[in-house]
Amino acid sequence: MALMAPLAVCQDVAAISDQASDFSGSCGRCYEIKCSPSTVKDGYGASFDRTTACYDKDASVVVRIVDSCELVM
Repeated sequence: MALMAPLAVCQDVAAISDQASDFSGSCGRCYEIKCSPSTVKDGYGASFDRTTACYDKDASVVVRIVDSCELVM
């Protein structure tokens, strides 16, 4: 879920998959990220057990998307 938040709240940065439905225009958006204990499958068919990966499944972090931004020199 994209959040509208001031810069001070979004000091951590992240990348978003170009396959995500909201990739277009995601530069600078803030997202609240929570751990989701589950088994995930990547685009190559490999499965990864992440059912015990969450230290605190109720904790979250707010990140700003920066990988989709154009480089300005």
